[in-house]
Amino acid sequence: MKEIYVGLDIGSSTIKKVEINKNQNNKLEISKIFISEHFKDLIQNLNKILSELSSQKINGICIT
Repeated sequence: MKEIYVGLDIGSSTIKKVEINKNQNNKLEISKIFISEHFKDLIQNLNKILSELSSQKINGICIT
């Protein structure tokens, strides 16, 4: 079973998201990269990004 880890970088104008998969051989692979301008409406955009993650089992998350 692969493991999924997520990194979020919340900046003054953009939100960046990266998803990293760890497979059965412990190899790490970047599976998705997403960059979105939030136009100072951070909460709405962050809610959209987090709702997309809710359908997956996330093993770890880091937010900066």
